[in-house]
Amino acid sequence: MAIKKLILDLDMGANAAYYYNWMKKCQFGMALAYAIASPEVELVGITTCFGNVRVEQSAHNCLAVLDLLGRPEVPVYLGADRPIKATEPYTPPASTTLIHGKNGIGGVPASPYEPVGATSADGNAAVDYLIDAARTYGSDLIYVATGPLSNLALALERDAAAMMSIGRVVVMGGALTVPGNVSAGAEANMASD
Repeated sequence: MAIKKLILDLDMGANAAYYYNWMKKCQFGMALAYAIASPEVELVGITTCFGNVRVEQSAHNCLAVLDLLGRPEVPVYLGADRPIKATEPYTPPASTTLIHGKNGIGGVPASPYEPVGATSADGNAAVDYLIDAARTYGSDLIYVATGPLSNLALALERDAAAMMSIGRVVVMGGALTVPGNVSAGAEANMASD
């Protein structure tokens, strides 16, 4: 059985400040740890987006966790900094800092590494990377999004054929038998984009 290629799309922040030992409780840290440890997939890259923190902070948080897990070579790409219809970059509410710490993951030390910058025409390196990975890996690619789906939406707008070749897309979002967490019917990741 061929090993599948995996891209995680993360808004790496929040959930961690509740637990200083955040790798045991943080959904994003756990997603990275499972991806790195899995014999079924090869983590080929991480794309980031706004959500619990600004996109730049999300990228730096991903790099810090990768460094902690001994995988600093996994590339991290800056992605969407706002919902598609927004005119300004996303800024989390001040209450987020009070709850989740200044960096969104409880003050975990920063990584010395830098994310892949916004080098594409629209300022979104993650979209370029997603399309390239879709063309390269096709049905062997699994894309897992744990935050707003802006990067996926932008990639679909730019090259739907390439994105439709992906083997599997998994998202963390939605509410089935309970109300949404940002309105009576909407969950945050779905409501964002």
